[in-house]
Amino acid sequence: MHILIDGYNLIRQSINLRRFERQSLEAGRKALIAWLSEYRNRKDHRITVVFDSWESGQPQEERDYFSGIHIIYSGRGVKADDVLKRITASTDEEILMVSSDHEIASYATRRGKATLSSLEFESIVDKLLAAPVNNESPDPKDEDEEEDNRPSTKKDPPADFPAQKDRLKQKLKNFKEKSKDQPPRSKLSRYEMNVIISRARCGELTLVPQTAGLKMNDHHHNFHRNSFNFLTSFSQ
Repeated sequence: MHILIDGYNLIRQSINLRRFERQSLEAGRKALIAWLSEYRNRKDHRITVVFDSWESGQPQEERDYFSGIHIIYSGRGVKADDVLKRITASTDEEILMVSSDHEIASYATRRGKATLSSLEFESIVDKLLAAPVNNESPDPKDEDEEEDNRPSTKKDPPADFPAQKDRLKQKLKNFKEKSKDQPPRSKLSRYEMNVIISRARCGELTLVPQTAGLKMNDHHHNFHRNSFNFLTSFSQ
């Protein structure tokens, strides 16, 4: 897209740019070019600004290029409107005419070109410049591809993993079958533990290792504790 801008019209319509022109015409032009160059850094459009020099300019039309912006100064006796119309009529490229001058906008519209008023264009550019530079979210497809290319941190299972899995299943099955014949598990209270330890120390009972559970028998007690893996029998 080629954006054609009526330079002084945009400066004088803009509150922000107009204050620079109060200092001098050159300050106003520099402020406009600097602002447009920021826009061009975001949008790679061709931009041409035409300034009116028909009263005090050079006899011939002058051209300049600064910060990516094409600048045209109309020759003495030639208005910027005439330059803008000439460029519009001489090309079939896509053009956006920026001017609040009704005559220029109407001419561009009749030629099939898009138009924006100076204030409309300023509003669009200011919103773009206020937005973050990298505000585009990454393509989810790219993220998936990047994830697929990352080296895997998972370890491959051993070659005999299926056999190990079968053995574990069989052990679990055997354990469940044996557990069916065992009485419910329960925990010894601290008091019962102290009684057993005290009687063992005094020689009143003998502790015999056994995986089946704990059986404690005397004249007054009959305990069965699977969680304490010892068989106890009182000595007489």
